[in-house]
Amino acid sequence: MKPSHRALLKVLVLVPSATIGSLLAIGPGGLVSYSPATRVSVNCLLAYWISIPLVVGVLSFRSARLRSHLVASAVFAFPVVIHIGKAVTNLLLLPAPEVEHTSLNTAADLAEMMLLAGMLLALSLCYSRRPLVEHASRAMLFALLFLMVPLALRGIIWFAVLPVLSTATLTAFIWIQLLIAEMLFLVVLFLLPRMRTQELPLDRGYFASGVLMLMISVLMLSLYHTFGLFGWEFSETVMMASFVVLSLGTGTPYLRRMGHGRQQAYGLILGLVFVFYLPLLITIGIESSGLSFIPPAANLLAYSIIHIGAGSLSAMMAILLFLYSKYRPSWTYYPLVLIFGLWASLSVVLLISFVSPSFLILGEPTALYIVGAILTLVLLHVAARYEKSPPKREVSTTRMLAAFSVCVLLSIIGESVNQLFLLTNPSYIDSLLGEAALLVLSLAVMLAFTYVILLLAKRPKGETSASLYMALLLAIWILPSVLKSYYAVWTLGWWVSEILLLMGIIAGPPILAWLYVKALNESNELYERSSLFADLLMHDVTNYNQMLMTSLELLGSTDLPAGRRARVAADGRQIISFAERLIQNVRLLTETDRVRTADLEPVNLVAAFVAALDYFTKKVGSENVVVEFDPERADCPVLADQHLVHAFLNILYIALEKGIEKVSIKAEIRLVDQVEDDYWAVTIRTSGVPIEAIPDRLDRGVRGRSSLGVIAARRILEHFRGTLIVSDTTDQGKTTYIVQIPVHAN
Repeated sequence: MKPSHRALLKVLVLVPSATIGSLLAIGPGGLVSYSPATRVSVNCLLAYWISIPLVVGVLSFRSARLRSHLVASAVFAFPVVIHIGKAVTNLLLLPAPEVEHTSLNTAADLAEMMLLAGMLLALSLCYSRRPLVEHASRAMLFALLFLMVPLALRGIIWFAVLPVLSTATLTAFIWIQLLIAEMLFLVVLFLLPRMRTQELPLDRGYFASGVLMLMISVLMLSLYHTFGLFGWEFSETVMMASFVVLSLGTGTPYLRRMGHGRQQAYGLILGLVFVFYLPLLITIGIESSGLSFIPPAANLLAYSIIHIGAGSLSAMMAILLFLYSKYRPSWTYYPLVLIFGLWASLSVVLLISFVSPSFLILGEPTALYIVGAILTLVLLHVAARYEKSPPKREVSTTRMLAAFSVCVLLSIIGESVNQLFLLTNPSYIDSLLGEAALLVLSLAVMLAFTYVILLLAKRPKGETSASLYMALLLAIWILPSVLKSYYAVWTLGWWVSEILLLMGIIAGPPILAWLYVKALNESNELYERSSLFADLLMHDVTNYNQMLMTSLELLGSTDLPAGRRARVAADGRQIISFAERLIQNVRLLTETDRVRTADLEPVNLVAAFVAALDYFTKKVGSENVVVEFDPERADCPVLADQHLVHAFLNILYIALEKGIEKVSIKAEIRLVDQVEDDYWAVTIRTSGVPIEAIPDRLDRGVRGRSSLGVIAARRILEHFRGTLIVSDTTDQGKTTYIVQIPVHAN
């Protein structure tokens, strides 16, 4: 399937599915609540979901300081700021029974969509025209201006324009905004095929689907205002679906570019989406069922059980991680030890504050959650930096204890400042302004959490690190502060946040145990591979040496005919070539574990195969090789490195190793269209006896030299996201090798 057809298929599937799903959700599904708490949670969710493209833009700018990346970051930061502002506005309306959606709200929402459409157009232009994709000067000033101008225009429309418009003028203004927004969105779709996705990770199918959903959202909002059709809830739900699709359309290609497989990439992005959805799901369940009106019930015993369990499990995680770091030394684990130790200490402080009211007279110490979450993100960022460039010095227990003491002290100081401020300003006690400040800080922490997660996902070879698992686990600890910002102490929403905290802690030890078992299996496999390599080098190289000595003795004989002498000399040359290839394969298998996906560069597949053929014919003699090569194109780009040539060499040597005097090679390169990716398929047919059964793993008795060559080729191709399929035709005495490597779009 061609890329354009694949993108069209996504649009045809996603847009109708999202539209119908939104109708079902607000209709028969009844997933609608008009309480201020639900409106707060909805806008928080919208800010969370669109933060994934924002983080991708920021990380892209970190990799290449291009002006276009700044534009992308500002474009997706605009709706984040808008929806955080809406969440705070709705939070200040908590005493009201319901939130009303007026005509002014409709006009303001359309103004935001119109401005977002204009910013998306600027994004499309930046990535479709090379002069606009260049290094940025005064980067921060440029990004701030590009973000602040639309925000200022939105403020002018809300405060200066909308209040003075009559009803008829307001309706006309709404339809003018609709036409402008729809035209801008159409231009964005027109420019989408020209966008240079090698600079910004972008899936065109998802991006087009997201833009079309925004167009539907704008249209439905205008129809609701003028004719009362569908309802503003439907427009909002479609916009939520659009933000999810845009998250998939940027986050998944970014992770694929970092070396993760398709399932890993989708799993991580959908995991973030679901984690962000959790507070809204809880809020809708509480508010729509009327459970929020249940009188609050204080239960110190239940609270004590939760925090004793959370504190003890956190301490256990810190100890286990410290012991794990001794078994498998890595600087990455020490910041994680500090994180779990910090939360264990905070659980103790929270418990003391509730059990001893005289210790803390102003209720739950919410500042501890904020300071603890900020310190957690800082330590996670340190862990990500240590994965890339760990310090050279040895870890010091004294320094660990000092860092732990500083983290706990900072948390206590933060809460002490909060308590002193409230004592000196009692008017702010139980004030919604304080809750709004807590909400904004919580949202900022969660947005930073998304950044750290995708930063940790940037791993060599696409491997998922222990730090990433721990960071995802810590999301359950950070989320409760969002719920606590609009649910009072002892209410149902507050209790749910406490249960979330306990769930996150309980999930920790099993994850760490799984990582420990995984490390043991990797260690055992490494030991078995080392033993196998030593056996191969000692056994097979010795055999090659004996064969070579026999050939030299025959060549030294004066009774050997000239024709026979030439044959013995050719055999000796092949023996030397086989021994060299065996040693090379052992070296390749040890090197492939150190291949970094980030270091791969565009390589011409045709040139790599031709280079392998040239080297092969020089080693074995061109008179012994018959080659037919038919590539579909002269330029077949893939992401790879110099090891790709060795993968092809292994396949060619296997044909020679079967004792064929003259090797016949027929090769072709064709483009294979699949649903998700396009592949270059290299089909190589060689003469000779088919090779023996090839095990998939090195620890299943691999002893044949041909098997080792195929395994080395497979391991190399796996790092290029490629595959090797071996098939044979027994009656014809031929073997076919099919190499598939994803197309790299220039």
